[in-house]
Amino acid sequence: MGALSLTASKVRQKERFGPQVPMVTHTDYGNVDGIENTLFRKEVPPDEVAAIFVEPIQGEGGYIVPPDDFLPRLRELCDRHGILLVVDEIQTGMGRTGKMFAVDHWGVVPDILWS
Repeated sequence: MGALSLTASKVRQKERFGPQVPMVTHTDYGNVDGIENTLFRKEVPPDEVAAIFVEPIQGEGGYIVPPDDFLPRLRELCDRHGILLVVDEIQTGMGRTGKMFAVDHWGVVPDILWS
């Protein structure tokens, strides 16, 4: 149920599999400002966030490479607020992007790497 709670690609994948893990929130991919200015101000204070899960390159429904500053800024945001950065490399890890892990392209070191 944890992994299913994290997916946001298709509502069909969650049908009849509720309830999901509470307090999982999704935000626009690649938008650190949205996390700080919307999520942290209107939905959940950063000191109540345990972890941020992110795919370094999204692969569901097309390949989406984030802006160059996204992952470094996300790492800095997590460090500033004491939030764990968990990188989901299920689709991009093990050399699939030319480096061992896709996050290596940005020089970001996650707290947890899920592969």
